Amino acid sequence: MAAGTTWSFKGTVKWTELVNKIKQRKITWKMEVEKRLKNGSFEIAVMKGHPSDLCWYEPDKKPSRYLIVWRDNKYYEIRIDNDFDKLISDESYLSSKTDYKSLFLAIPLKRGLEFGSEPDTPREGNFYEWFVEDEQRGLFSHVTGIPHGKYYQKFTLMYRTMPDHQMVEFVPFVGITKYSYQHHGTVSEVDVRLTEFRK
Repeated sequence: MAAGTTWSFKGTVKWTELVNKIKQRKITWKMEVEKRLKNGSFEIAVMKGHPSDLCWYEPDKKPSRYLIVWRDNKYYEIRIDNDFDKLISDESYLSSKTDYKSLFLAIPLKRGLEFGSEPDTPREGNFYEWFVEDEQRGLFSHVTGIPHGKYYQKFTLMYRTMPDHQMVEFVPFVGITKYSYQHHGTVSEVDVRLTEFRK
């Protein structure tokens, strides 16, 4: 998560225009670390762009700006809503934003791990929580910036709700290598893969 680290993704998006008019486009999307900061016991990466920006895609959509915040091996994604200065200077305020709703990663990962569910609200079938569905070793020879011929541990994380689901393939020390999203009603779909990693 060093400043200047970038991930470039390529793939396709589908979205609905007007009434039942489905559009599809090949797309390239970039995610980058703009800077690194620290607020008390929290480490902070100021980010621009994320594959999930492509959900409910519209032409000329702009990359989001947000923070990735971590402490005690838990990682949170926090949107910046005109409160950037407070987020990076007020540890209590930042801590109030680190809850189950913003949690997106808990390490070490392992198959069957569950996290990010609403406290005191048990659900069946791993709905409304992150669930590590699979763990494998794989090569990433198609990705510029990752050494070829080296096997990496990769994890498939799923987040399912009644109206939609998303899948993240995550590789430790690299990051997101694949992202997909599908809405079960009005068409909105994303399927992108990492093609270049720079740090």
